[in-house]
Amino acid sequence: TREYHLALEDADGAALISILGGKLTTHRQLAEDTINLLTKHFPQMAACQTNNTPLPGGDLNGMTLDEYNQHCQLQYPWLESKLLQQYIQRYGSRIETLLSNCNHIKDLGTQFSDQLYAKEIDFMIEHEWAQTAEDAFWRRSKHGLHMTAKQYQEASEYINTHHHKPS
Repeated sequence: TREYHLALEDADGAALISILGGKLTTHRQLAEDTINLLTKHFPQMAACQTNNTPLPGGDLNGMTLDEYNQHCQLQYPWLESKLLQQYIQRYGSRIETLLSNCNHIKDLGTQFSDQLYAKEIDFMIEHEWAQTAEDAFWRRSKHGLHMTAKQYQEASEYINTHHHKPS
């Protein structure tokens, strides 16, 4: 369900909010309702700005999506159109971070499947909080739907080799 319930507990002036339910599609309203509940505890807090704040990748520098697509086609002429469109759909303007220092397809690193390169895996780990192959290929993207078992294994090994943090 997209419905949610907010519970505010006040123990001697210390506020505790519990949020039950909600989904990505209701996150802005949930955030606004949460801020509104907290204003009596934090009177100096600014008003909620979620309606005017773009999501990560949503700031297209005043361009429409079509204009931004054209801008990216000019910026990254070496990138296959289908892959460029997928990056824009997944990351929006954060494509500029993803493709920084890239001037040729080989700059994307190892190709694990038709549409998955090492550069995107690195991006998901560094900027999307992916920790494992499951995070990267099922939660942050749906690459897992389009990978063979061998491709999945090779990409998982890449993550374990290049991004494993010793405990």
